[in-house]
Amino acid sequence: MKMTLTIAIALSLTLIGAAPTTAQTGHDLFQQALVKERADGDLRGAIEIYERIAQQFTSDRALTAKALVQMGQCYEKLGSTEAERAYRRVVREFADQNELVVRAQTRLAALQRAARAAEAVSISTRQVWSGMDAFAHNPTPDGKSLISNDFLGTMNLAVRDIATGKNRYLTRDSRHAPTWAVAYDGRVSQDGQWVAHGYSQQDQGGSLRVVGMDGANLRELLEQKGCWIQPHQWTSDGRQIAARWDCWSEDNPDGTHKVVLVSVADGAVRVVREVPSTRHALRSWISPDDRYLVYQGPVAENDGNADIWLLPIDGGDEVALIQHPADDHLLGWVPGTEDIVFLSDRDGTWDLWAARVGDGMIVEPPRKLQRDMGEVDPVGFSDDGSLFYSVFTRWFTMTIASFDPATGAAALDAAKPLLGSNRHPHWSPDGEFLAFVTESALTEGKSGRLNIRHLATGEQRELVPHVRVRLVGDWSPDGRRILVLGSDKTQADPLNRVGIYAVDVTSGGITPLLPLGERQRAWAEWAPDGEAIVYSLVSSDSVPRARIMRRDLASGEALELYRDSLMIDRPLEVSPDGRQLVLAFDDSVSAIARGGLRILDIENGVARQIVAHGDSVNGEPGSVQWTPDGRYVVYAEMMHGDAWRTLVWRVAAKGGQPEYLWTASEGKYGSWFELSPDGRRIAVTTYTQENEIWVMENLREVLARER
Repeated sequence: MKMTLTIAIALSLTLIGAAPTTAQTGHDLFQQALVKERADGDLRGAIEIYERIAQQFTSDRALTAKALVQMGQCYEKLGSTEAERAYRRVVREFADQNELVVRAQTRLAALQRAARAAEAVSISTRQVWSGMDAFAHNPTPDGKSLISNDFLGTMNLAVRDIATGKNRYLTRDSRHAPTWAVAYDGRVSQDGQWVAHGYSQQDQGGSLRVVGMDGANLRELLEQKGCWIQPHQWTSDGRQIAARWDCWSEDNPDGTHKVVLVSVADGAVRVVREVPSTRHALRSWISPDDRYLVYQGPVAENDGNADIWLLPIDGGDEVALIQHPADDHLLGWVPGTEDIVFLSDRDGTWDLWAARVGDGMIVEPPRKLQRDMGEVDPVGFSDDGSLFYSVFTRWFTMTIASFDPATGAAALDAAKPLLGSNRHPHWSPDGEFLAFVTESALTEGKSGRLNIRHLATGEQRELVPHVRVRLVGDWSPDGRRILVLGSDKTQADPLNRVGIYAVDVTSGGITPLLPLGERQRAWAEWAPDGEAIVYSLVSSDSVPRARIMRRDLASGEALELYRDSLMIDRPLEVSPDGRQLVLAFDDSVSAIARGGLRILDIENGVARQIVAHGDSVNGEPGSVQWTPDGRYVVYAEMMHGDAWRTLVWRVAAKGGQPEYLWTASEGKYGSWFELSPDGRRIAVTTYTQENEIWVMENLREVLARER
């Protein structure tokens, strides 16, 4: 990744051709600064150039704000408080640069949290890795390296040296392209010599493997078709691995879910605890004396929040360590102590708490260590008690641009973004309103709030605040209802909350249409008469893997239109005349890639392929849209690997060679768009994300001091 970036930046400068007698533009200087920052590691030299841009090219507001953000990031890496000055200037002076303002606000919040933590309890926090590729599973015992996943490239496990930022591969048989395979959840033995990890090919379940820290002696401990296994932690003697084991079958679609210990010598499995669902024991930690497992599960009220439980490894009843109506998230057992640490929102913010455990029970009341830590995910502990954790942030930018039906060109450069982190736009039938998901917090996960906006007046209102919306479907033909995929918090049983709902645009009333199980995915569209929905239903635990269904809303009767062993991805859309639908699919079984787009005749259930893998589809499908005249299908292709980007194509509905239209802007992940009913406007969502790995130091010392 670093070498690729270095070559790309250097090549761009070569193409610019910065001759001594040619005046340098702000963009020329920006590229020079990037080379100093990322390729040469000369942060102070980069800062000088960014400062020059901010002083001399103020008329280019986007470039100036971008330079200030980069300058702030350089100061952060140097540990300088000047970072805050740069970010505050972006927030104060560049309100029209929405995306950059959000990034600056995010960094300010992170710096302020770190400052409060250090001042309040003498705990120090520092960032050790950031970027789209910052995916860490576990630190090494000495805290000098991280076990990571090359998620943007090969999907292999790697050892990342924190000081140098260099990666060394542990596995070499994973791949991003079909048929994909991924090594995941790497966990280091306590002697630092071995790594346990999961391995999966094409969603066929996972196996448990062990590999030496030098990448040698790879061997498989456990594999069973239809099962996923996630290693959690090694015992201190290195003889066993605690793991989560989930299995599904056609006869048991709800599955069995177990916490197990796997013998490193022969792969023998001992069940420690069977849990009700995938929501339990997502991560378990072993006590320093190897006597107990501690994990989190739903609170007694079963409202979606979690408590923390302890279970004797050699048998016995589980004990509720932390019981509270709030949401408590386990971070782990601090090495060399009798303390567990966890996050809790009981005081209104995500705070860091600790509880001392002795002989399988709480011996001191939980105490707060740090306020407003944020909703973070644990990566693990080094031997000195330092806690490594990850922070994931993302933001969406939604713009409305003119669209030329004849050429397929979209005037994206001239479009202005809507304020807020908005995604999945859908036009009302009259083209006057836009429905979309708004994420109010950058770490809100994959859910948000449903909003509709009157485009002429800018008036915007929120519907169904009690529903966490994942995806927005289309409007009903009469414009009165909107389909959403989401989770209704008012449903009594949390396992029945997720599903497809119809939302009344006027009253905000919600009608459940299709409940979804834990292993099901769906995407729904209205039938042209508004009296039924047409939807794809994908179950990753049964064969055939996917079906296209039509459900009559009055009777509830469901009619199967089409089925296939291929994985039908979420995007599908009914044609303007209601006779056909277009769907994206992917072969997740065969070694021969057969993915692409198909058009299904709804009347006779016959599907024909219009785009095959290799024509253009080599990545993950995004939006799939008919043009209003029904002549073309416009679709997005999300490319992974070294250069994340989204390509947009169109193909004649009758078939033929796909025509390339445009690429989402560099550095963004633009997967969703929606054509207006008249086909002359397009709402486009682009997406950027950042992963950060932090380490919290002096935790063990603070715990000892507070006893």
